[in-house]
Amino acid sequence: MFFFDEKIVAALLYWMEDGSVDLAGFFQRSDMSKSVFAAGLVCFLGLSLLLFPFPAMARCPGVSFAPRTAPVSFGDDLDPAGLEQAARASLAWLERSGLRQLPFADRNLSTGQLRAGLELLLRLKGQYPGRAAFLAAVKKDFIFYRPVIAGAAAGLLVTGYYQPSYSAARERSACYRYPIYGLPRDLVVSADGSVGRRLGGEIVPYPTRAEIEAHGLPTAPVLAWMRDPLEAFIVHVQGSAVLRMRDGGEMDIGFAGRNGRPYRSIGAWLVKKGFMPLAAVSMPAIISFFRRHPAMIRKVLDYNESYIFFRRSGRGPRGSLGEPLVPGRSVALDRRCFPEAAPLFLSSRRPLVDDNGAMIGSIPMRRIVFHHDSGSAIRGPSRLDLFMGRGGEAAAMAGVMRQPGEIFVLLPRNIRIGEEIVAAPTAY
Repeated sequence: MFFFDEKIVAALLYWMEDGSVDLAGFFQRSDMSKSVFAAGLVCFLGLSLLLFPFPAMARCPGVSFAPRTAPVSFGDDLDPAGLEQAARASLAWLERSGLRQLPFADRNLSTGQLRAGLELLLRLKGQYPGRAAFLAAVKKDFIFYRPVIAGAAAGLLVTGYYQPSYSAARERSACYRYPIYGLPRDLVVSADGSVGRRLGGEIVPYPTRAEIEAHGLPTAPVLAWMRDPLEAFIVHVQGSAVLRMRDGGEMDIGFAGRNGRPYRSIGAWLVKKGFMPLAAVSMPAIISFFRRHPAMIRKVLDYNESYIFFRRSGRGPRGSLGEPLVPGRSVALDRRCFPEAAPLFLSSRRPLVDDNGAMIGSIPMRRIVFHHDSGSAIRGPSRLDLFMGRGGEAAAMAGVMRQPGEIFVLLPRNIRIGEEIVAAPTAY
């Protein structure tokens, strides 16, 4: 067996502290041969990988990020207090995550770099209380990274979600018979993110939505029972809810996990089968369809194999990071493409709705947002779900929110990303 001696350790420390792969200076001052150092390095790296293996990091296929100067649309149309709250939620997650790196499309971003960007954003907010001065400082001190696919800017579809509130019961009854499940005991999440369950010494796919609905799930606790299968499905779609319990009080629930089966859009199914035109698809339209055709609810909902599990989340909605969601500031993105907790700039349009929840127009929406959540339907660099809040107005806006937009990751200037030094940004 090869053992390290003090010279090899010194060489390794020299390399790590210097940050350079050129060890010529070290060997000139040492009597160690390069072959001995190489043997020690191989053993050192092998032992490191055994003791501290790198986690598998999923990637965003075919996507990269191009550095740009701030777009002409850059601005912020929300209360600055929400920005500070959202930035601190990101910092809190980074502090407890224990991660060192996060996927950034085809490269890596260290959590230290991400933390530095969030702290800089908060520092600028404190130094420049006026909106115009703060935005000017952000434009000066940050680079805006836009997702690119095959050399062209990726498009973006912006949708909305909210925290619904429904009646529920702690015990099953003839009226309340649709379960909200907690995380199953037999759910297994592999290092690569795949989900299944252990059966006979091997990992097999987890049951589909149809199988869970038909046979139940004895390995999962039931957090509550609901009276309407459509309301239960909406809770799955939104990822959180406030349940008004029949015996008094409220229960906040949030996302805990999923069964790993593919998400399938029921809106796309309704369009494909000719039940509604593509232009008419929205959450209010889908709910209205099911109210008119209740016998189709189970068949259509089972088309989507994905199933969501929940946990009691205390007060207020929380995203997949476990941090509180901030209305208008928290967004759900694909974590393979966008670094979790990152600040971003979103440019799109916000719907205007009447008292009946019908869309009557839209206005520009330009703001700094934060990656606090994920979702089964949010896949790739061209999808973003904006958290609208809680209550009737939030539900109405989320139901009709379907707008084109642009998204940019905000990072401080002159930082390393992966192995590359960021070049000077190209102007618009």
